[in-house]
Parts: sequence; C-alpha cells; structure tokens
Amino acid sequence: MAPEDVGTLRIAFVSAPGASVFMVELLDAVAGSVRRLQRPGVEVVTHRGLVSEVADATTVAVVVPHEYAVLAPGEPPALRERMVAFGVEHPGTEEFETSARYAAGLAARFEIAQDSVDALARRGLDATRFPLGYVPEWDTWHRQPRERDIDVAYLGTADERRVGILARAAPDLAGLHNELVIPPHEQMTGTRPDFLVGPDKWALLARSKVLINLHRGSKTALEWARVLEAVANGCVVVTEPASDLGPLQPGRHVLVAEPDDIGAVAAALTRDEPRRAALADAAYDVCRRELDLGLPAAWLADACARVAASAPAVDPTRAPTADPAYHLASWLPAPGGGRWAPDGLAVTPLQPRPEPTSDTRLAVLCTRLPTDGGMAATTESVHRHLPGLPVQVRRGGDTAHRGAARNRLLEASDEPLLAVLDGGDELLDDTLTAMADLLRGDPDLDAALCPATYGDTLVNLVLPDEHRLRQRVYLTRGYLVRRSALDALGGFTEDPHLADLVDHHFWLSLTAGGGRTAMVRRIGLALRPR
Repeated sequence: MAPEDVGTLRIAFVSAPGASVFMVELLDAVAGSVRRLQRPGVEVVTHRGLVSEVADATTVAVVVPHEYAVLAPGEPPALRERMVAFGVEHPGTEEFETSARYAAGLAARFEIAQDSVDALARRGLDATRFPLGYVPEWDTWHRQPRERDIDVAYLGTADERRVGILARAAPDLAGLHNELVIPPHEQMTGTRPDFLVGPDKWALLARSKVLINLHRGSKTALEWARVLEAVANGCVVVTEPASDLGPLQPGRHVLVAEPDDIGAVAAALTRDEPRRAALADAAYDVCRRELDLGLPAAWLADACARVAASAPAVDPTRAPTADPAYHLASWLPAPGGGRWAPDGLAVTPLQPRPEPTSDTRLAVLCTRLPTDGGMAATTESVHRHLPGLPVQVRRGGDTAHRGAARNRLLEASDEPLLAVLDGGDELLDDTLTAMADLLRGDPDLDAALCPATYGDTLVNLVLPDEHRLRQRVYLTRGYLVRRSALDALGGFTEDPHLADLVDHHFWLSLTAGGGRTAMVRRIGLALRPR
C-alpha cells in the first residue's frame, strides 16, 4: 500500500485515558506536522482514548509507549501489529525501560533522542530518530514587537536537584519579576495553577525575557520540547550544560551556565536587552531553518504506510476503559521530601466569614520560640523591602507552643491581612506586597503564598490540596492570610499533640473548609530551617 493511494491510510495519534497533558500536546504537535504534508489519501487524526476504539483495516496508531503500556494494559495484543511507538524518554530511567519493553512488541519505533535510538539498537531493536523542531501552533510571537513584563520564567517539575539549584539562585533572582511554575513530578492530565497548558504556557513564554532550563535527576539531554516552545515565543533559554544542543550554539542562540551560576547569568541577561533580543532572533531563525519537521514527519508517515500494508486484519473487540488512578508525587519540595501526615487528623471547621472590608493594613506576625532565630534579621528585612508601607512587625514568644504564641499576637493586633513568619525568617524582596495585592484584588481569596528557600531547598511550591495534605506535610509558614479566615478557624491550633504541625493543620483546615489560596510564583522569602 503506497501512501499516495487515495482512501487507504488513517494515522491516529492516540493518547490513553489519563495520559499526561504534556504528552498529549507533543503528540498533537507531531500529528500537525504529518497533517501539513497533505498527502493524498492520508487522513491524520488525534484520539484521546484507546487504540481499540479507532482500530480498523485502514488505521495505524501512534502512541507514547511508556504511558500507553501503563494506562491501557488491557488492550488486545494483536493491535500492536498496527501500532507505532513514539518514544520520548532517555536511557537510564525507569520510564525508558517501560518504553523499550512495550515498544519492542510494536510494528515500528521512533525516538526523539539519538541516545534512545542507540540504546534500542544495542537491544536489537530498530528505531528511527524523530528530532523535534519548530511547531507553528506553538508560535504566538511571530517576531512581532511584544512587551515582556516577566524577567525570568521556569517551567519544570520539582525534584531534589532542580529545587536545590533554584534555591541557590534565589539571591541572584531577587527583585526580578519571576514566574516559577514548579509542579510535583506526577501525572498531570489538565491545566492546574502550578502547570500551564497550551496557549496559557505559550502566552507566558511570549511575556518572558528568559527561561531557565534545568535537567531532571541525572539526565543531561536538552529538554527540547520546553526549549522549542520558548524559542518559538522569543524567550531566550539559559540552560545548564546539555549533551545534545543540535544546531543551537552557546553564546549565539542560547546561553549555557553551570548550575551554581545559572541564576546570575539569567539575571544579567534580563538587564541587557540588545543582547537578549539578538539571541532570541538568532534562535528563532535557526530553529525555523534547520529544525523543520517536514522530513521526520514524512519518515513517520512512510513507516505508518508500510505498517498498514503488512498488518493483518484487526479484531474489533475493545478493551474496557478504566478510570485512571490518582497518582501523587512520591517526593515533594518540603523538608524531608514531605513527611507523611498523621492518620485521621481532625480539622477545624471553617465558619462563615464576613465580607472583606476596605481596610487593607498589613501586619507581620512573627513568633520566636527557643528553636527559632533572632528577630533582628526578620525586622530588618521587612523594613528594607517594604519601606513606607503600614506594616507592623508583631513579635511573640511567651509560650512554647507555636499556635498559642500566634494566637496571643492575633489578640494584640487588628490588621486585616497577616503575614505569618518565625524568628530568623527574612524577606528577599517585595513579594509580600504582590501577595497582599492578590488578596486586595480578589475578595474571595483567603490566603496567598510564594516559594521560599529553606536551607538548600525550596518549600511552598505546591498549592494546598486536601487529598494531598491528608497524606503529606508539605506546606509551612511564609504565607499571607486574611484575619477573617483565621477568625473563622478559631485561630491557630493549640493542641499539644500538634505543636510541630501548626501550619499543616492550618492549611488542611482552610482547604478542607473550601478556603481559596493563590500563589505568587517567585522566591520571595528565606525561611530559617528548624
């Protein structure tokens, strides 16, 4: 069967139920590249479901093997003779091993990375490289003049290595308008406050001057999809050293910096617009010229045509569709990776709250218990970064229980917006003002938080979620809350059994009661480890 035969081939790019939206976006982009070939008699479709739902005598399915193997294990094995693997993982990871095992039984294999092609070859499996490239659908810039109000963006899941690098970069990034979107490393099936999808992601990149790119775990390969999305939107990439930059030349198309220098290099570039603009234009041009998807798309279409010509008839039996499980990250950006929460922790009911008043005064409630640092650093940082604002720093420490000490401060104050810190915590910039602006601009918000350094890591990266909070302790102090919300909770818990879980109890009670929280996505605080 030749690909030009009219009415003979349908190529279905299939994402299983519960598939990562990132993988869905990637398959959609590849499908678009094949569709743009406009081959007579070749129909290109995308499908979110099972291969068995679209299988017929003219259809070949393209799947991401490491996901499809896990999310659709009940599919009839005979269908694999009409399936093509589109691998996206790198050797040395559990995901690659899953991908390789499943792809071995499929009719053809493509990989986005050469090291993956080589690794499969060593196992006796043929695979074709499909280098990622410029995707018109991702381009919202089109080299048109654009105001870039975001200095530095970061888009990447959290792991211990990445958040450690960002924590060390915090002093260099302080004072800049940053947007750090750092969800936990888990299956994400749709847009979330900590995970941007499609147009929202591309719009953020089109507003950003610089994107910091960091590898996950021990990987050294460039995160090509993220880099190409940035380049297509005029955002310059500052990456740590990578093993496969392709046509991107350091200093001409991207900047390459060691992990401990990446914050300083990114910050310096935000202050040098002529150089930044030249890098953006050069990267955009080279990607459009040398990373065109037409040729790899043709290779994929040809492979699908050969599969269709040789595959046997299909059994129309369909596998039952299962609801995808709710998978949570096993590691969270919190002290100790997010310890397990106590079973059956009782929450304080959130009582009805009065409408917010026009009074927007702000107080910093800062307790100092024996395990805390001194107050001088906290007070000095507040006055340095919030000069002239009606901010009161209220200190307390007449009791050994954190909740009781904070409640004494509540009784001695009347400001409607309250920042919660402990002795030794410091403001890094004016992020607290941005958090207050969120509450002032949305009367339905109860609290706001921002990422904070905590020794050599970051905390408060993940928004409160009741299901997650009942499993893990991952949020701490360093937030801004309405007094009315605290009053509705009866203040902070003074339960002696929860003396070291005061903030966890606050977040769980607020969230379980329907309270709403927003995040300013830049590192604004340095919390003293305890």
